[in-house]
Amino acid sequence: MRILTGAQMREADRVAIEELGVPSLLLMENAGRGVVEGIQRVVPDWRRRRYLIACGRGNNGGDGLVVARHLRLAGVDGVDVVLLGTKDQVRGDARWNLDHYERHYGPVHEVPDEDVWLRWKRDHPAGWDVVVDALFGTGLQKPLTGFPAAWVEEVNRWRSVLRIAVDVPSGLSADTWEVLGPTFRADYTFTMGAPKVCLVFPPACEWAGQWFVVPIGIPPAVLERAGELVWPEPQALASWLPPRPLDAHKGQFGRVVVIGGSPGKLGAPYMAGKSALRIGAGLVTVAVPRTLWPSLMSSLDETMTLGVTDADGHWSAQALEDLRPLLETADVLIVGPGLGTSPGAQALMDGLLEVWRKPMVVDADGLNVLAAHRDWLERLPPMSVLTPHWGEMARLTGESVETVGRMRIRLSREFAQRYGVILVLKGYRTLTAVPDGQVFVNPTGNPGMATAGMGDVLSGFIGGLLGQVRDPVAATVLGVYLHGRAGDLAAQRKGTLPLTATDLWETIGEAIRELGVGC
Repeated sequence: MRILTGAQMREADRVAIEELGVPSLLLMENAGRGVVEGIQRVVPDWRRRRYLIACGRGNNGGDGLVVARHLRLAGVDGVDVVLLGTKDQVRGDARWNLDHYERHYGPVHEVPDEDVWLRWKRDHPAGWDVVVDALFGTGLQKPLTGFPAAWVEEVNRWRSVLRIAVDVPSGLSADTWEVLGPTFRADYTFTMGAPKVCLVFPPACEWAGQWFVVPIGIPPAVLERAGELVWPEPQALASWLPPRPLDAHKGQFGRVVVIGGSPGKLGAPYMAGKSALRIGAGLVTVAVPRTLWPSLMSSLDETMTLGVTDADGHWSAQALEDLRPLLETADVLIVGPGLGTSPGAQALMDGLLEVWRKPMVVDADGLNVLAAHRDWLERLPPMSVLTPHWGEMARLTGESVETVGRMRIRLSREFAQRYGVILVLKGYRTLTAVPDGQVFVNPTGNPGMATAGMGDVLSGFIGGLLGQVRDPVAATVLGVYLHGRAGDLAAQRKGTLPLTATDLWETIGEAIRELGVGC
C-alpha cells in the first residue's frame, strides 16, 4: 500500500475521473459510505449515539454530508449537520450532496462565525457523543485561523466525546508530518484511498488517532503509481518467507559471518550472531579479536566462533587473512557490531571491500569507519544493507542530525540510489530506501525499543534473513518489520520501560507465526 501526499492523492483522483471515467460523485459517495461503515466498527452502540457532522465548503464537506445521509439511512435519528460557512460558497459534488440532504433528511445549519455557532449550540444543550470533522481534508497548506481554529480547539476540550476525522484531521497538511497550528485531535481517522504522510509520521500522526483506509473506487494500480512511499502489509510480507521443505538442511538457509567486537563491546557481535540464528539462519559464525575470544566462547552455544589476529584486543590488519577461509563459504557478512574504529578496523574494512562481493550488512562501527572514508561507499557490494540511526546517517552524509530528521525521506532515497545500496534509517517509522527509488515505511515498533543493543539484534535479523530470502530488499523489509513486531509483542508482555534487546529473542517466533509462516 502506498503512502501519499495530498498532491499525489489529487493526481490519483484526476486519473480516475478524467482518464478512467470514474464519476467524481461516485468517489464522494464511496468515501462517505466507507466512513459510516468504519463508524459502525469503532463506535459502541452506534445507532443510539448523537452525532455532530461539521462540514467545510469543499469536497471534504461533501464527504461529511454523505456520512450524515448514510447515518440517517441506517436508522440514526440524532444527526446534526453544521456548515462552517454559507451555502452559497458550496460548489460541485458537495453542493449536490448538500441539496440532496436538505431535500430528504433535514436542514444543514450555516455557522459562518463564532457568534452564530454559540447561538446555535445553545439550542442543543444535550450535546453530542460523536463529532465528525469534515472541514478541510487534504487541501490545507497553512495553519487554521479565525473561527475554524477556534472551533477545533473548543471541540478538542470537550470531554466524553469521540472525535472522528474524515480523510485528514483539520489543521494538518497531508504533505508534511509537521503540525501547522490548531488541529482537530481525532480518536479515529478514516482516510480515502491511501494513507497520507501526516497520518504516518510524528508529530502529526499523534493527532490522527487510529487510522483506517477507505477504498473509494480508485483502481489499486493508479494508487501504486502515485507515489514511492510504501506501507508494507503483513499479507504481502508473508509471501516473502516461504515455508521450508520437509527435507531441508542447514546449508540451505545461509552461512552468516558476524565481524565485530572490541574491548568493552563484545556484547554487540554476540547479540547480532544470536539474532541471526533466532530468525532462522542455517550456520552462524561470530569472529572477534583473539584476545576476546575466550569470553565469547563461554557465552555462545549453537553459534560458532573464531578468534582472529588482534592488537591488544582490537582488530588488526592481519585479521583478513584469518577470515579468508570463512569468506570462501559464507553467504552473508554482518560487519560492525562493536567493531571499533581503530586503524586495524579501518584496514579490515578496506580489505573486505576488495574481496567481498556478496550481500553485506554494515552497522554501528562499520558505519563509522565508512563515514571516515566516504569514498569507500562507492566500493560497497551492490545491494549491501546499511543500518544507520540519525546520528550515523549525519556522519555518512555530512549533514546535521536536525537536517537528517527533517529531510529523512529524500536523503534516504538519494543515498540508496547514489550508492546502489539498501539504506535502513532507524527510528520511529524506520525507513528502508532501495535503489529503484521506493522507500518502505515500517509500521511496527514502539518507544521501549530505544535501548542499547536493539540495532545489533536488527542487523542479526536482517543478516539471518539474507541467507534465506534471496531478494535483499525482501529480506531487509521483512527483517525490519519482524524486529519491530517482536518488540511490540515483548512490550505487551513486559511494558516498554523494562524492555531489553534480548527480549526480542523470546517473541520473534510469535512475530513470524503471525505472518502464517514458520508454523
